[in-house]
Amino acid sequence: VDSNETIQYIGPSPEAQKFAFSSDVGAVSDVFENNSALFVCKIVDIKPAGIAPMADVDDRVRADFVKDAVSKMCADTASSILDLIKSGTSMKAAAAKYEATYDVSKLLSRDGRFEKLASDPTLIGAAFSLQKPDEMTGVVNFRQGAIIMKLLERTQPDLSAFNKVRDSIRTAILTQKQQELYGRWFRNLRDKATIVSNIHRREEAEAETEAG
Repeated sequence: VDSNETIQYIGPSPEAQKFAFSSDVGAVSDVFENNSALFVCKIVDIKPAGIAPMADVDDRVRADFVKDAVSKMCADTASSILDLIKSGTSMKAAAAKYEATYDVSKLLSRDGRFEKLASDPTLIGAAFSLQKPDEMTGVVNFRQGAIIMKLLERTQPDLSAFNKVRDSIRTAILTQKQQELYGRWFRNLRDKATIVSNIHRREEAEAETEAG
């Protein structure tokens, strides 16, 4: 794995990345955890940094070339569709002319996703940038290709459930902040404190009492 790559089948893990690039061959990690799994890493081999041989990166270069070519083709097609729409053609008819997919999604929340597309923050951000019905995005490029979106309906969020628990949330947050503030104050007091043990004086006093 390179320093800027995620570990295959595991996904992002800063702790595992740090272990991989700071350990020797044969080292075995502690148990790591992320959103995907609990796992243990072992360093099997280390390749020196440098330019990789062409034979090692040939497949990756080819895949990147194909990906870039497909992305450009999608963007060009979407641009042509957008031009048709701007000239008065309906979105459905314009998509059909270029054999592109036309679909009407369900209402979308900010933490949701489009049913037929992979979750992508770029899509969600573009969708929620639309403010008024019939407003349309330009060509939006994302991981699966390119898309044009039109706002059909926008509803106001239902805040009734939030309003019922708003005060308790505010109280919980305030309590948490107070605890954090007290914790910082106590740690600062402890770090600056000078601790003197007087146990020996007590022992001396008890000895004098017994002797008397």
